[in-house]
Amino acid sequence: MRIKTLALHIFYFICLVVALFIPQFSLYFARKNSTNSHLIGWFMFFILYGLVIALYLWVLRPQKVFKRIDANGFVAIIVGYFVFLLIKATFISLDQIIYHQTTTANDAKIQAYLNYNNTSALMIVVMAVVFAPICEELLFRGIFMKFFGQNSFYLPIFISGLLFGLAHSNSNIISALLYSSIGWVLGFIYKKYNNLSVTWGLHFLNNAPAILLLFF
Repeated sequence: MRIKTLALHIFYFICLVVALFIPQFSLYFARKNSTNSHLIGWFMFFILYGLVIALYLWVLRPQKVFKRIDANGFVAIIVGYFVFLLIKATFISLDQIIYHQTTTANDAKIQAYLNYNNTSALMIVVMAVVFAPICEELLFRGIFMKFFGQNSFYLPIFISGLLFGLAHSNSNIISALLYSSIGWVLGFIYKKYNNLSVTWGLHFLNNAPAILLLFF
């Protein structure tokens, strides 16, 4: 890849990462105890996420990134989920031993929004279960691999997973490694199957039980 092209791709990717966080601004309105604020928050929530997803799909054109999941894809989702459980058990235990923390900063942030009011709680559930997995897979797997993953297998997986980990709220290196490890597994599966439906399915399966458990 030529230096100029690489520099442009890095610049574009940084801009797309910034776009990932813009819809979260709608949570500001969800936290207020006002019906009008909640309506504005929901309107912004769906419009902004719709625009971000449309932007990411436009960048990935004409590539078809969401494909039908075959039997191997379903096996990858199931195996990947149990790998995630092992990763989380390992790093959460290390976090407790070294830093005496029982939850990551990312989970603590989610819990805080769940406790504000019903609108904030429902919005964070929809965000974490539906929109975040779609956007993060489009960005950290689909777009990143299109920009930087054409000529190598393991290096793009490592870098994309590291960026994925850093994109989540972390209070120490252990929690950063936890999310990076999840990103590395997702990156490996995407490089192997070239299908965002598989990684989105795994991402959804990872997020949904934890978020819904906290919600209820």
